[in-house]
Amino acid sequence: MAEAARPVVGEWYAGTHGAFRVVAMDEASSTVEIQYYDSTLEDLDLDAWEDLQPVFVAPPEDWSGPFDDIEPHEMDEADEAMRPHDWGSPLDGI
Repeated sequence: MAEAARPVVGEWYAGTHGAFRVVAMDEASSTVEIQYYDSTLEDLDLDAWEDLQPVFVAPPEDWSGPFDDIEPHEMDEADEAMRPHDWGSPLDGI
């Protein structure tokens, strides 16, 4: 069996139960909290994490799946990367 990917908060994985994202880790209790695309949350100990056989995957195109109460107009451009050509001068407003 291949070694499972290490849990990293914010990363997406695919495992035996589908795609999910790691939303929290508690090093003291050795638990990992994951959220499936349908918004289901699950706490796992490290043995259960290994049983999932997770591998890194790209985030889904529509990342808003777990947030069923978010409207399309509420998703603004703030989540997009800024590029140098987007930057203005502090003096532009003068």
